[in-house]
Amino acid sequence: DRFSRTRLRTSQRRIYGLGFFSTVDVEMIRSKSDSLDLVFTMRELKSRFLNFGAGISFNLGALETAPLSFLLSFGIEELNLFNLGHRFQIRPSFRFGFPRRWETKVEGRYTIPYLTPARLSFSVLPFYWLENTPDYERRTRGAELRLTKYFRENIQVSVANQYKLVDYRPKTSLPDTFRGVTNSLKVLSIMDERDDFFNPRRGLYLAPLAEYAGGIFGGENHYLRLEIEERFFLPFMGATIAQRLKIGGLRPLGTVAAEEKFFLGGQYTLRGYPEKGLGPETPAADTTEHYGNYIVNLNLEYRVR
Repeated sequence: DRFSRTRLRTSQRRIYGLGFFSTVDVEMIRSKSDSLDLVFTMRELKSRFLNFGAGISFNLGALETAPLSFLLSFGIEELNLFNLGHRFQIRPSFRFGFPRRWETKVEGRYTIPYLTPARLSFSVLPFYWLENTPDYERRTRGAELRLTKYFRENIQVSVANQYKLVDYRPKTSLPDTFRGVTNSLKVLSIMDERDDFFNPRRGLYLAPLAEYAGGIFGGENHYLRLEIEERFFLPFMGATIAQRLKIGGLRPLGTVAAEEKFFLGGQYTLRGYPEKGLGPETPAADTTEHYGNYIVNLNLEYRVR
């Protein structure tokens, strides 16, 4: 066959997509002046995982609320359940802070890949979060049902229905701004043109999302959310410049609980700041959480192999 780098990356993605290998490397060996030998080297992936994690977080911006906290987490994952390629995952995590703050999260996922010849995958993602502070106790529970269609190895579209119930119990004079049921429909597409999905050095990743809550789906929160996440990678001086941009907007169509809005802060948006620690709106004067109807978040990293 005539050599094609695009087809080579496609083959690499397909082998990795089987879910049986942790890495898929390709070596090109020139055997003659007009031919190449392609050698694929795979590292076999164990089908069962047990992970543990621990950490300490110290936040200078929250000296009066919760400057010090301890984190514990573990995860159980099965990649080939019933020898049918079904995937199961559960991830409990715990955070203990001072004074008198603790949080636990349990999130799971069960995926049936290629449910039909049309290359549809079905996933169930249940979750349960419990937060306890001197001011309130908040329980969040629900599940997401997701159907994903793979058009190509690097293009997929998902349609999901998420049902979430928030039970907010104030201990002080905080207003009840979090309680309610959110029943929403989400449409997410992903285009991944990165040259390497293990350690990308060049390429583009796009993930636009549209979410409609309330209306015909019921619930107590009614809004339309549009957001897009973009990642760009560029080699520079032997290393990689990695850039991530997230832009989003929420239009209320009725009552919207503060928790459904955007926030900044924490390890997934802006490290060095507490989670939900940045934003224009504060639900109550004596809480440190901030929310807003719009978000612009830019991260820039210089990554060394």
